[in-house]
Amino acid sequence: MFGFLRTLLDHDGRSSEPPSRGLNQAIDRIVAGTDPRLALLAQHRRRLAPCAGRLLTHARACAAALTPPRLLSRTSFTRDPLIRACFGSADGVATTITRDPALRELLATPQGHCAPEFYALLSLSCTERAQFGLQLEGDIMRRDVRQTAVVFERPVFLAPHADEAACREAVMWTVFDYCVHRAREHLTGLRGRREALQTRYREQLGKLRMLDHVNGRRVVGLDGPERVSHRIQAEQALAHIKAELQQAVADVASLNDSLARVIEVLETPQQLVSMQRRCLRIDHRGVRIDDAASSADTVCFDEACFAGTQTRAAVLVRIPGLEFETPGLPTLPDW
Repeated sequence: MFGFLRTLLDHDGRSSEPPSRGLNQAIDRIVAGTDPRLALLAQHRRRLAPCAGRLLTHARACAAALTPPRLLSRTSFTRDPLIRACFGSADGVATTITRDPALRELLATPQGHCAPEFYALLSLSCTERAQFGLQLEGDIMRRDVRQTAVVFERPVFLAPHADEAACREAVMWTVFDYCVHRAREHLTGLRGRREALQTRYREQLGKLRMLDHVNGRRVVGLDGPERVSHRIQAEQALAHIKAELQQAVADVASLNDSLARVIEVLETPQQLVSMQRRCLRIDHRGVRIDDAASSADTVCFDEACFAGTQTRAAVLVRIPGLEFETPGLPTLPDW
């Protein structure tokens, strides 16, 4: 929360852009997006510079390697198999555009309102679902044939702009900020784990003290050997929690430790966002066709994989500004 030069997973990190361009801004965004207190460290810029440069290069490669923008309009729905696969109808294209908050915000500005066209990154989920449907085999129509439907849904427009270069720049920062967000999540998770272990340690210590309190007293249903066994188990559990707590405290004991954790996450941005080119053969019903002899459209799109789990289709699009309804501009009061 992006073919590509075959796949960014195999990208070697080289870029024609100067690595220093935007580096100060990149470091500022890392600090603001993870823990603003990191700016208090005297050497935070020097320590962040290498990973910030790598992350900036990776994010810039993601944006630069996007395939040329595809026209997104009512007309392109009938001509472009990918646009047809992504939307249910030509009206669906118009509805999605006019209802998207990011596009409406752009269209409400003087630049967007007057622009003949604008650009955005269309992001959708792409899933394959098993189903049973009709299939023509020769002259025979068979029912309940197992098929795989390719479903594009939840479209979102990212980084809209009236200029393609500015759109790609905004996409670059979107990728960059996503990686920074993952570093923040890692920090938050470590701090949450430390607090949870501190609570468990206090609770277990309380249990051990309660056992000590009843030690030597006769408790119904609990004889001497059982008391000793319970205390040994409580001591072992306390020691285990203490060891975990010591490690959790050491992970984020100081701002220097927090900075080290941020750097660890951002050192390998390709593990946070990777790209690949995906091609599918889909018929007019949205069913995946594996038989090369069958007639079907081949649709290719860029696919982003986030942290090795969630994937989203990423399509750079060009939208005619005058074809769709735009929000009205605010007017001056009539005095």
